[in-house]
This record gives sequence, C-alpha cells and structure tokens, in this order.
Amino acid sequence: MLGRNANSSSSTSLRPDDFSLHFSSKVEEIRSATQHEPQPIIHDAADCLVNMSLLQCVSEDDVPKLIRDRPNKQSWLDPIPTWLLKECRSSLSLFITALFNASLSSGTFPSCFKVAVVTQLLKKPDLVCNVPHSYRPISNVSALSKLLERIVGRQLQAFIDEHSLLPSNQSAYRRCHSTETPLAKVYSDLVQAMDAGNQAVLALLITRHKMQKHSLSHQLTAQLRIENSKNKKMVITL
Repeated sequence: MLGRNANSSSSTSLRPDDFSLHFSSKVEEIRSATQHEPQPIIHDAADCLVNMSLLQCVSEDDVPKLIRDRPNKQSWLDPIPTWLLKECRSSLSLFITALFNASLSSGTFPSCFKVAVVTQLLKKPDLVCNVPHSYRPISNVSALSKLLERIVGRQLQAFIDEHSLLPSNQSAYRRCHSTETPLAKVYSDLVQAMDAGNQAVLALLITRHKMQKHSLSHQLTAQLRIENSKNKKMVITL
C-alpha cells in the first residue's frame, strides 16, 4: 500500500489498512449507487465499415526504442531498476518482444501486469493529513506493463486517427490538446461571428458534484471578454 514517497503521509497517524478500507469503500459506494441503473445498450459492430480485429505484433527493433524512450520511473514490482533495463535492453529485447507478441496475438493481458502498488497522495498540501478523504490513490504498475500499454495505446490511437472515429472538436484524451484548446476554439468562433456582424450565443452546461463532508466543493468561475474590430464588447460569465 505504501509507495516510495513516504513524505506524502509522514505526519499522519493513518495506517495502510485505513487507506485500503477507504479506497475500497469508495468503489463499493459507486457500485451500490449504480446497481439499479439500466444496462448500457451495446450495438453490434458487425455492420461497421471499419473494424479493428487484431493487434499488430512488434518487432525486435521497436522494443529497444520503447525502453530507451521510457522515463526513468519504476515500481516496487520491477525486478531491476529502469536505468539497468535501459542498459541491458539489447540483451533483453528478444525475450520482451516474445512476451509482448504472445500477449498481442492472443488478446490477453498478463495477470501479473494488472498488479499495482497503490500510493496515497494528498489532494492539496493544506488538507488535513489524518483524514482519508484528503488523499487520492496513485496506482504504480511495472515497467513492462506500461510498455505493453503504450504499444496497444499507439495502435489504437493510430486506428482511431486513420478512420476519424473521434469528433473533431474533442479535446479530452488526445495528444497536443488541453482545456485551452476548446477555449481557443470558442473564442475564435465568437470573434469571427462578431466581426462578420452576426449575433453569437454561447450556451454552457455547468455540472456540480456535491462531495461528502471533509471534501472541497469546486466552483468554476471564469470571465471571457471579447472585443471585435468595431470596439463592441461582449462579456461572458461562466
């Protein structure tokens, strides 16, 4: 339960069992709250124009590059440090490639790769250290698990991009996109509409999640000021 960074809870009296019970209860609360919800509707993809039925195997040249480009992070689950794995990548790449290709060809993620070391981390430095609600869990898996995840993620992302399966305006879970991307897009559209002499209306949906006690309530407040070439100003408050 405890990770390498012991400073995150050095002044707390909480035990690992306390964190384990808290995080497990949060999962159970979500399950109990959604158990009576209707089952999701899953449509048959047999009639789709595109279908990703297989994952491509990797070559012995790809694996050393992935190991080389990996950050120098490691988990307690790793038998050797990441720097040593990088130093020995030419000798170990043959065995790692065979392991990855066996997983990709069979469509099975090894059970040992699903094991993670969970580290508790304070949500904010000024929160009370002796309350489990002040922490969030960080799962740290092995280096090989992260490498295999990256291989699958790259193939999946390439397939999605090739067939344009994501909406063009989606910014979440996309490379080179952030919360600033949709803000810049909305700003540009409004400015262009006003410069063209058209009227622009912006409708926003703000959701608030009421947290339990000992949690912080988050309120989004922003102001966007737009000025067109005719010195006409429009202020939008979220």
